[in-house]
Amino acid sequence: MLAHYGEFWVGLEGVRALVQRATALLDAAWNQGADLGETQRGELALAIATAKVAATRTGLDLCSRLFEVTGARSTHAALRLDRHWRNLRTQTLHDPVDYKVRELGEWALNQTLPKPTFYS
Repeated sequence: MLAHYGEFWVGLEGVRALVQRATALLDAAWNQGADLGETQRGELALAIATAKVAATRTGLDLCSRLFEVTGARSTHAALRLDRHWRNLRTQTLHDPVDYKVRELGEWALNQTLPKPTFYS
């Protein structure tokens, strides 16, 4: 049981660090205003995409593994624990992770910064 919660903690702390990094870059970009350059904007997009992918994957994993640590009774409909997975899944579909992963791959392999799109 402790190992499960330890893994949950590591996942959450990793996501928290990525979100804090993206937030700091967003604050810096906001302060740049109209002087924000293409490179800074692209680096911000990469940081946000990284945080989003990590938060989505970690969140969905934790919501599913929640039942491993709470037991069979936790699946009872009256508890509605499944709503956490469903709510997170719904939120993650509004800005598809697949687009973010593709942008991150393009950066990792080709050093190509993301271009502004409907989803960024």
